[in-house]
Amino acid sequence: MINQKTNRSCYIDLIKFIFAVTIVLFHVSSETHVFPGGRIAVEGFFMITGFLMMKTVEKQQAPVEALGKDTVHFLWRKLSLLLPYLIPSALIALIAHACFTKMAIVPFLKNISLLLFEVIPMKTEGFVGSYFIGISWYLSSMFLALMFLYPLCRKFGSKFILSVGIPIVLMIYGYCSYKFGHIGIVEEWGEYLPFKTGSLRAIAGCLSGCILYEAVNGLSKRELTRTGNVLFILLEAIGFGSFFFILQKYPHSKFDYLLVFVLFFLLLIGLSGTTWIGRKLKGLNLRWLGTWSTLFVLNHIYWIKIAKWIVEKTGTPNLFLLFYFLLIAISSAVVWTVGKLLILLGRKVLKALFRTAQKA
Repeated sequence: MINQKTNRSCYIDLIKFIFAVTIVLFHVSSETHVFPGGRIAVEGFFMITGFLMMKTVEKQQAPVEALGKDTVHFLWRKLSLLLPYLIPSALIALIAHACFTKMAIVPFLKNISLLLFEVIPMKTEGFVGSYFIGISWYLSSMFLALMFLYPLCRKFGSKFILSVGIPIVLMIYGYCSYKFGHIGIVEEWGEYLPFKTGSLRAIAGCLSGCILYEAVNGLSKRELTRTGNVLFILLEAIGFGSFFFILQKYPHSKFDYLLVFVLFFLLLIGLSGTTWIGRKLKGLNLRWLGTWSTLFVLNHIYWIKIAKWIVEKTGTPNLFLLFYFLLIAISSAVVWTVGKLLILLGRKVLKALFRTAQKA
């Protein structure tokens, strides 16, 4: 049997970190010419989100009749895990931007009040706010997609995923490819659609993750021969090599959706635990990689201009990536420290409230 649940979480942590580095490099590809097609890694993040959502749905014991309340609890749990890192990331991004642009005190205070819409991700819903961390569209699109998909998957399960989910995924990626020539659309409004196409990417990606969950469970129930295992290992190596080669050579293409299908297949064989990577990860604790992938993605956009400024002042263009990653690492470490303090403070406040309620 191919069911190594401990390997799945390790694999997800590792692959999230690889995706995070790919996205970080993509955003400076105009300077470094590395992974100019790296935006496709965002689809990988969406798929993992959908996959993990289905794990939660499978474990859920609450009655389906409490679907609305259950959905709110699910979304709050996901946001509460992100908030300790999102809040300091948004503040640091605003401070860095204010210092670099010499922002006056009144606009600075106004932007602090409008950071609410970044801390509670609502950018693609159309709310006017202050958005400085650079991936606000992704976070708000992800939560919007989960708001739609969680109750549907909770209510109808695999019936919805396999009968309705697959055609929805195909139609969304087909629409973006036909309409825009590629799927890396974020801000443009669809001509006949009520929301931004970044949200379409999130719905298609998270739904792909739901389909991925069903496919992984199906594959995990099959026993592969030695030849089958070797074939999967070769496919994984060739697939990842081809995937990153295409990201480097063909940044925009009307065949982007093919890369998404390749990514789906790579995650399928990786999460099934049949591959060389999955076996090597057995018994390892890589949760720190998952945490740092989140920190890297939250804390990189606003350092691009500052890294450029340092390079111009020092006259060392070859050290741009070094300065860039150094700034990301320092800010990520600060955010991690503040986040841990916020978590500890939150736990103490909750305990105090619980004790007060008991005495009352």
